[in-house]
Amino acid sequence: MNPADAFLASLTEARGAELMANRCAHTSKDMSVDWADAFTYAIVFGWGGDPEDPSDRGAWETLAAKHGWDTELTEFLIDTHHRFNLLRARAAIKNDDSATLNPS
Repeated sequence: MNPADAFLASLTEARGAELMANRCAHTSKDMSVDWADAFTYAIVFGWGGDPEDPSDRGAWETLAAKHGWDTELTEFLIDTHHRFNLLRARAAIKNDDSATLNPS
């Protein structure tokens, strides 16, 4: 991938991640009610729990039971949530680097 395409891809990733986060954060909807909303919220913000304490599962089991998510799907969503956080962190670092390299 050439540098221009890589740059555009990183902007798209960052923008997509922020759009999803804004959609979940700035709604008056109860994101746990609808299957698709709960699924999206699971990826973007997760359903609680203490990352340092694997026995603290937050509301994951409650939402899994409510929406019929099996253990495999629940673990997939938890893993995807962690990857989503890494994507957002990487985008934030790139934005900081870009601001440093190209001050306005």
